[in-house]
Amino acid sequence: MDPRSAAGKAFLDMLGVFAEFETNLWRERQLKGIAAAKARGAYPGRKPLVDSAEVQRLHVEEKLGATEIARRLGRSSSVYRALTRQGGWRKAIPVDSLLQLRQRLDRLTSKRPERAAQIAAAVGLYCVPATTVHWALQAVQKPHAAHRADHGKPRLLPQAVFDGIAS
Repeated sequence: MDPRSAAGKAFLDMLGVFAEFETNLWRERQLKGIAAAKARGAYPGRKPLVDSAEVQRLHVEEKLGATEIARRLGRSSSVYRALTRQGGWRKAIPVDSLLQLRQRLDRLTSKRPERAAQIAAAVGLYCVPATTVHWALQAVQKPHAAHRADHGKPRLLPQAVFDGIAS
């Protein structure tokens, strides 16, 4: 068999197709087995490393932040996950506030200390970590009008364009 010939290429392609088909069959059987194990309770998953009720109690009653709770319990990612699940840690920053903050930051050069002060003000105002502010700024999109040179005025096409379409 010559893999450079048409028949050789077709044969190798067919081998690849059958290998992918077999892999997909294995995956389907595995997922069915996992679903059956979960249905009979034999697949419970990993037990939580921290008690969510204790995390919530420390957060609400003792007014502790996520970092201090993590220090006390010795588990950081589990604490953040528990607080996020309960809606007690990350708060949503309004989109209009994010757009205003982005506009203020865009006016400043990257090394200016005022940028850090603007981020710190948002952190204090919304009681979120600085990384949350940065992630939110990356997630929010600039309005399209901010990119247009005509600043949102209606665009008019020349009559020649319409004449070309009509003919």
